[in-house]
Amino acid sequence: MPIVWDIAYLVAGAVLLFGGGEFLVRGSVAIATRYGISKLVVGLVIVGFGTSAPELLVYVQAALAGSPDISVGNVVGSNIANVLLIVGAAGVGGLLLAAQIGPLRRRLMKLNPAGQGPDEATRARSWFQVKVRARCGDSEVLCRVSGGDPGYDETAKMLSETLMGLALDEGYPMHTGVVTPVMALGDRLIDRLEAAGMLFERNA
Repeated sequence: MPIVWDIAYLVAGAVLLFGGGEFLVRGSVAIATRYGISKLVVGLVIVGFGTSAPELLVYVQAALAGSPDISVGNVVGSNIANVLLIVGAAGVGGLLLAAQIGPLRRRLMKLNPAGQGPDEATRARSWFQVKVRARCGDSEVLCRVSGGDPGYDETAKMLSETLMGLALDEGYPMHTGVVTPVMALGDRLIDRLEAAGMLFERNA
């Protein structure tokens, strides 16, 4: 069987698994709402079985096919995914929730107070340089953009000059909708950034 079919089966299985999981959650919530059952109970029984069913099918299929290594790998991989993904997601969610509570938010802020970034001397020694090569048909352009500390100073310049250009310069933005700053302001943004100390050079 060509590898293309194997990849197609893998992609189709992933899509069906995602869709099945979506229907499983919606159906479980509907059952819990209609019959007044606790969503925790529905999650433990219906969703718990539903999420374990694909693994059970893999075990059975691997055993029938005489490939016990697949079953072992599935067990190990499933537990690794549960530990890293589920626990990690729960940790991030708990942190976001804690940040919404005043006393906990203030305590979290004390763990990394303001002013812990690089000092002014360190930022003064920092710099960046980006080379861009653009090609369209037979034409090719090589440009170089350089400036100071990219983590604080130049990022602040980019944000502030973009906002000031949109707010103060007449005739802008040039395009509307979901566009990049360059599409919105064109060469005017380059003029503003050069005036703020960044360097734009065309080498070819």
